[in-house]
Amino acid sequence: MPLARGTVLNDIYTIEQVLGVGGFGVTYRAVDVTTGRFVAIKENFPSFLAQRDALGSVILTGDVEQYKWALRHFKQESTLLTRMNHPGIVRGYGIFEAFNTAYFVMEYVEGKSLEKLRNPGEWTEEELRYLLSTLLDVLIYMQKHKICHRDIKPANIMLRTSGHPVLIDFGAAKREVSQHTYSCNFMSNGYTPPEQLADLNCIAPSIDVYALGATFYFLLTGSPPPPVPERQLNPERDTYKPLAGNKRLRKRFSEQLLVSIDSALQLSAKNRFPDAKRWLKFLQSDYKPLRHKKNKKKELPPPTPPKKTAPAPPPPHAPNEPIYRDAAHSSCVAKQQAYPSYYGSPSASSSHGDEDEIIPISTVLRWGANIMLTIGGILLMLMLISLGAATGGSYALDSCLPLALFLLVVGFLLRLILRFSDSP
Repeated sequence: MPLARGTVLNDIYTIEQVLGVGGFGVTYRAVDVTTGRFVAIKENFPSFLAQRDALGSVILTGDVEQYKWALRHFKQESTLLTRMNHPGIVRGYGIFEAFNTAYFVMEYVEGKSLEKLRNPGEWTEEELRYLLSTLLDVLIYMQKHKICHRDIKPANIMLRTSGHPVLIDFGAAKREVSQHTYSCNFMSNGYTPPEQLADLNCIAPSIDVYALGATFYFLLTGSPPPPVPERQLNPERDTYKPLAGNKRLRKRFSEQLLVSIDSALQLSAKNRFPDAKRWLKFLQSDYKPLRHKKNKKKELPPPTPPKKTAPAPPPPHAPNEPIYRDAAHSSCVAKQQAYPSYYGSPSASSSHGDEDEIIPISTVLRWGANIMLTIGGILLMLMLISLGAATGGSYALDSCLPLALFLLVVGFLLRLILRFSDSP
């Protein structure tokens, strides 16, 4: 049971509303009476180990050692956020104790989560590239400090009214030096990779790479990818359907973007991008389109960028078509135009490799059908003209009637089959 509205914490913060309730805590929006600004306050309240009395104090009802671990883990999260300094990570202000538990004060992010912001069909290539590049820069910063978030998903990514994404909820985050007596299951169905399922304490960079790929799969399709246990039932018949093979998505988004997300979602960590830095380099590199083969079940290794690449430009501002169309964000439009090369050109990705392009069989069949219809039509027209002549026509032309009919029927059937096969 959360604290009541109007409750004052640490003689400074007045609770206004509940932002979220989880198994390990409650998050509130409060007002700092000294500054008048909003803050987010997270309360350490593992509901399976504690209860609240009539005055709001936390009473321990479960295992003492587990509660101590939960409190130690809560303080570790606050320490991590307080030390980190990146515009794409929610800021931590400090921690205090009250009501027999601990509270962590954080920056209140004004905006919406990616989970509730858009329908899948409303995102543009430019917006997705901006979001992905910015979040990859966040992961690069975290991996530099040997921190793994381990619970990236649309609900844990907030979008400010300025259009800038912010990663929140570091309750599952770990550093390489951290060790715990107990391990808890911070798993999100569809967003958790195999190595995290196998080892609850795993902090490999590939975990956040997979989760971020699953997040963008959600933004494109409206649902997370199939959960790992389902995909592992029969590795030869993986239930995951690659985005790069989806005709509807290929009409709206570049193959480079779709292939990068598919690569991030490979079951084997060896076939994914090894870290966020490699993924970002791939998005900024020249891309040569793949030659697709039907019914290909084997996993592809992650594409690698060229050995020599230009230095990465600084992160851009929000894209030309801002995610939030308001006055506060319109001022960022002119500034971001200075970095057009950062996003890449979706149309330009299809221009590479034209000389090596293999002509599809459907194109050859369509040419053949057109030739058959043309020849058959000419023969039939000549026969009709000869029948109307005074001489009674030509025997040579009359004998071509079966051939003309055959060409017309076969050509028509081919065109009909190709028309239905081309429809998405």
